[in-house]
Parts: sequence; structure tokens; C-alpha cells
Amino acid sequence: MKIAIVSDTHFGYGWESERSNDSFDNAREAFRRTVDADLVILPGDIYDHKVPKQEVLGRSIDCFNEYRDGACNLVFAEESDVEYEFTGTPLVAIHGTHERRSRGFMNPIELLDKMGYLLHLHNEKAVFEHAETGEKVAVHGMSGVPERYAPGVLEKYDPQPVDDAYNIFMFHQSVEKFVYTSKDHAALTLEHLPDGFDLLVDGHIHWYDLSNIGKDKPLILPGSTISTQMRKIEAEKPKGYVTVDTETGDVTFHELETPRDQYYEEIVVDDMSSSEIMQVVDQTMEKILDNDTVKRPLVRIVLSGKTDATVKLADIRKQYRDDVVLSVSKTFKTSSQTASPDTFKESTKSVAERGKDLLQSKVDGDGMHVENLFELLAEEQLDAAVDFVEDLELPADEPDDATEATKDTETVQTDADSADTGPSTEVDQETAETMQTVDTVYGTDEADDSEESDSQLINSGDRTLSDFS
Repeated sequence: MKIAIVSDTHFGYGWESERSNDSFDNAREAFRRTVDADLVILPGDIYDHKVPKQEVLGRSIDCFNEYRDGACNLVFAEESDVEYEFTGTPLVAIHGTHERRSRGFMNPIELLDKMGYLLHLHNEKAVFEHAETGEKVAVHGMSGVPERYAPGVLEKYDPQPVDDAYNIFMFHQSVEKFVYTSKDHAALTLEHLPDGFDLLVDGHIHWYDLSNIGKDKPLILPGSTISTQMRKIEAEKPKGYVTVDTETGDVTFHELETPRDQYYEEIVVDDMSSSEIMQVVDQTMEKILDNDTVKRPLVRIVLSGKTDATVKLADIRKQYRDDVVLSVSKTFKTSSQTASPDTFKESTKSVAERGKDLLQSKVDGDGMHVENLFELLAEEQLDAAVDFVEDLELPADEPDDATEATKDTETVQTDADSADTGPSTEVDQETAETMQTVDTVYGTDEADDSEESDSQLINSGDRTLSDFS
């Protein structure tokens, strides 16, 4: 049986910009080249936002229609947890971190399931049998969950291979060894992944890696079909999709022709003057522009090292804005800057980690579980965050501060309160400002403000596995 794996298409990425068409063009090429597959699996982040614009939905459906003319040679075996009526090539998908929504709210992958375009899995399996050969393939899917809960959710799901079938487990998480994972929280490792599977497929990570094929944990990373972060490794590895031949065991990566060329250049500027830096930048850009490209290439330039020179990045962007899609940044230090351990540690923190630090500085206190609150704010679960704050108990040795804070409290009503859909919810002005601060630092999807509270899933501020399983 031939199985195609197309991951992280991120439909809608760069919408209303020069790159508006990129996600659709790249995915359409992958879909057209895999229409003859017996089965196609999509390991998450099909969309770039959890509530995509209608125009994005419409264009993505045009892409999925490529599979409508394919042949459906599969039927569901009795071991399957689900059944589905396919038109054309069968598609099986999980939702990723970009699509995950609160319980009770439909994500776009669930919507496609209801529309008949694909089968959505979350902690369940679909078992197919070839109508002519009788060969079985079992696809087990765990959709994306917050990284800190992934080990527990996987343990609770506990997928078991189906006898006499080719078994695939697909998921959408960070995996230690392949990407950075926080030391402060549990994250998936190869040891967490289930045994006995013929193939383990992980979305989420945007560069392909087939190095674990043939090992005890045969994990593959199909990578994304579009670059969204312009990382060095994405400039080094092409975009594409993967095919699997269950009869021979061959797993093959196929490079796409449609994606923009991508370049990552780090320029060390030690002791250079401003004019010398600009000269090297110009030479670097000339080499890039000598290459023939159909679309303007993606270029990221990082200026590193140590110099007292002044460099205006805006001037570089302006000079080359008509030639490339350019990202330019500087990490170099001047002689007056000290590279203390604390400064270095701060400079290497992720945006999320800096956001948590900022939140901690705003609402410091023994009773404040900043990690949990930040998670709720990052997921735009504002009502649940308010309920969490209200449930917190201030330390017993600070009665005066608590009393004073109560006197100065200004009431902020949520949309749910104004609609009189539940009990009154109040939060002090400082906490409201903190929520806005985290939203600014971390970033949220603009179209999801209308979601109501899922605070019934919160128990004294602690989220449970049942939220995601």
C-alpha cells in the first residue's frame, strides 16, 4: 500500500501579504503529486490559525478537491474505532497546536471532518483494509496538546498496535533531541513514544528528518510545506512530503518545486566599521541575487560578533525590499556592553519564557501559579484565567496588602458578564493590565475573542489531562 504524508501546510500563513499564495501553492503541488496514494495522512497544523478566515477556508477546500478524483481502494476493518465515507483518496488528519481550541469549540479540522473532506482523529485509531489485497493499515492519532501535558496524555491514551496490520502513530508535539524543550516541564522524548509501531510520524517540527528509520523508535519528521520562521535549518533542508511503501518498507522524502528559495546568512562583524559591515552585506546580497528565482527568495541576515559600529537595519531592509523577502537582525555587542551570565541567559530566552518572566514580575506572590495563568492567557482562555485568579489565596502573612489591594480594586467585566450568562466575574486593574501585557508579548490569534469560558475544566487553577484527552 502507498501512503503519503503531508504535514504543516499552514493554510493562510502570510495572508494579505506578498506570501498570501505560498501556503496554497505549495500544498496544491504536494496534493497533486500524491493523488494516486492509497491513503494520505496529515499530522496537524493544516491551518495557520485556529479560526481561519472564510477566504482561507475556501482556498484550502479548493486544494483538498485535488483528492476528490482519486480512487478509494480502502474499507474500514472491524478493529477501527471510527468509520467514515470517503469521496476519492482517503485523508486522515489530526489537529495541531495552531488549530487547538478549548473544549466545546469546533476547530477547523473537525469542521473539515463534518464536511466530508477528511477523517479527524484524537486519541483513537482508524483501521483500513485494502479492498483487493486485504492488507491492513492502522493509523493511530493524538492531536496536538500543550507540551507540558503531552507525556501524560500519551500515557493515558496508550495506543496499542493492531495485529496483522501496518501500524502508524501520528502526533504533533516537540520531541527532545530534535528541538529545544524546556527543562522546567515534561516534554516528549523518544522513550515516551509507543513500542511496536512500524512508523511514528510527528508534525509540528518544520524540517524533515528520516534518520530514525530502522531503529527501535522509527520516528520520522516529514517537515512543513512552507517556511514560517526562516530558521537556518529550514534554509538548509528543502520543503516536501513523504511517501511510505508498506510492502517494501521504503520511506522516501520528495522535494517540492513550488516553495521560494530560502537563504540564511550569518555575518560576523568583529571590529568592523559601519561602512565595512554594509560592504559585506552588499556582497552577500549580490551572491544571492545572482541566482535565478521565479519568486522573490526568503533571506534572513544575522549580524553577530562585537563592534562599536552603528548599523541601521531599516536602511538594509529598504535597500533590498524590492528584491527579496528580507529579515535582518543584529546580535552583536559593543565594547561597553558586559556579557554577564544573567544577561546571556536573558538574551537566549524564548518569547514565551520572557513573557512568563514579565508576568511573574507583575503579579509576584507565593500564591500565584504564574505558569498555569500564562498557559490560559496564551490560549486566549481569558474567562478561565479570571476564574483562576479569583480562586487563588494570597499568603496569610500579607493581610494588610490584600486589604489595601481590595480597596483599590477596579472592576473589569468580561463579555460573558455583560451578557448575564453566569455569575459576576471581577478582576483588579493590575491583573487586567497583566493579561494585556502577556497578550502583547506572546501574541494571540485575532479571530478567537468570542470564545466563552471553559472554567469547568479548571480545578483550583490546575488543568487536568481530561482537557486534552
